[in-house]
Amino acid sequence: MSVADCYRYIVLPQALRVITPPLTSQSISLVKDSALVSTIAIYDLTIMAVVPTTAQTDYGIIDEVFTQTLNGTLGATVLTWNDELESSKTGSITGSHMVPNTEKLFGLSPDTARIAFPIALAIILPFSLYLLILGIVAKPTALSRIEKEAIQAKKKHKDLIVDVKELPAIEGQDITVVSLSSLDDLITTAENLFRPVLHKAEEERHIYCVIDGTTRYQYVSEPGVLTHFIISET
Repeated sequence: MSVADCYRYIVLPQALRVITPPLTSQSISLVKDSALVSTIAIYDLTIMAVVPTTAQTDYGIIDEVFTQTLNGTLGATVLTWNDELESSKTGSITGSHMVPNTEKLFGLSPDTARIAFPIALAIILPFSLYLLILGIVAKPTALSRIEKEAIQAKKKHKDLIVDVKELPAIEGQDITVVSLSSLDDLITTAENLFRPVLHKAEEERHIYCVIDGTTRYQYVSEPGVLTHFIISET
């Protein structure tokens, strides 16, 4: 028997008998895996969350819808997200809308407003009348010409004019009284003599005088007497 016949009739039948079961099992597994791979492919996955929000507030009804989308890729055994799972974005308010409150007055319900407003009116009205009366009673009266003259003179010559309650008496003394026609003349005399100007305010007149020994220079400001003292409004 030749070598070829030996392999054909002896070796090959025995080899086929040995390798046939494993090859059959391997072929079946290969077919199953091919079918599974063809079934599970790579898919694009999108998850969308829609959150409707509805609320009843004191200023009206809120009805908004918020939407968030998450994209990824689904493979055979791996799920991959395209974006980071944690993220934050800055933004700003681009518009606003005021909803009129038709059921409240100054933030108060109708029942509360009906109670609160009479109480507030009962407090505010007497207080307003008190302020009005106080303003009328305490209203300052207009200053007379001689009072304005006195204020301006003391403001201009505050180091020279001295207010006194009583002037030195001249009765029974040998004192010469020199009457001046204006406060300016008296101020000039006081500056030349280096003497203070004594000022006594009475109800109807103001008396200014400068005493130099036995001479008394005097100026009397009365409603009917015009003075040449210059008054500047400041």
